[in-house]
Parts: sequence; structure tokens; C-alpha cells
Amino acid sequence: MVEQIESGAPRLENAYPRAVTLQGNLKAQKILAEVFEPADACWRGIGLIPLSGLRIREAYSAHDAVKRFTLNLPEAKPPKGCACGEILTGKKTPPSAPSTKRCARLWIRWDRAWFRAKDMCGVLPVPL
Repeated sequence: MVEQIESGAPRLENAYPRAVTLQGNLKAQKILAEVFEPADACWRGIGLIPLSGLRIREAYSAHDAVKRFTLNLPEAKPPKGCACGEILTGKKTPPSAPSTKRCARLWIRWDRAWFRAKDMCGVLPVPL
């Protein structure tokens, strides 16, 4: 930025490649692999996907909130009329899917696929 100011030539520069390699953050990946292990996860709007989530390994179970606290979570149900799960699984496309105020968001077209500009309302992993 100093060079841009001194040269009088402001511009947008992507500094991300200077800090991130194609392999990603190897130190962070090592820590994640040490602390977490793959686990089945239930995704609202989609259902159970084997080994699609993470759980804390037994060696770190003292820090596992699911084991430390009594969690009484309600059943994960998408809002009535929500088609987010069907959209993500390719059964519907956003323009053909009915929606409610809660999950109606701005959809954008990107190279033959639809993406929602905001988060999917009911498609989140839930504890099993």
C-alpha cells in the first residue's frame, strides 16, 4: 500500500496468494486432524450423510460440549415450504422452488448452477 501511495497509483491487489499456498494451512490441518475425526452428520433438508461431519476425538473429550453439558436440541426441521435441501441435491432449481419469507433469499446464477447469496436457511449440520 505504501508503494501505491508513493507512486500515486492506487489499485486493488490480492494479497491472499502471498499468505496461502495450494496445500492450504498445513499447521492448521494437522491440528484439526489431531483434535477431530470424521463422523456421520445429519444435514437439515438433506438427511444423514456418512462421515460428512467432525467430532472431537476421545483424547480431547474433556472439551466436548456434547459430553460435558446436557443438550436438549429440537429435531432439525426446515421451515414449511423450504426447498433448500431439494435445491442442494439437484431435485429443484431456485426459480421453480416455492419458498417462505424465512428461506427466500436472493439467488444468483453462476456458470450453469444456482447459488444463494445468503446462507441456506435449513441446511446446516446437526449433532446426532
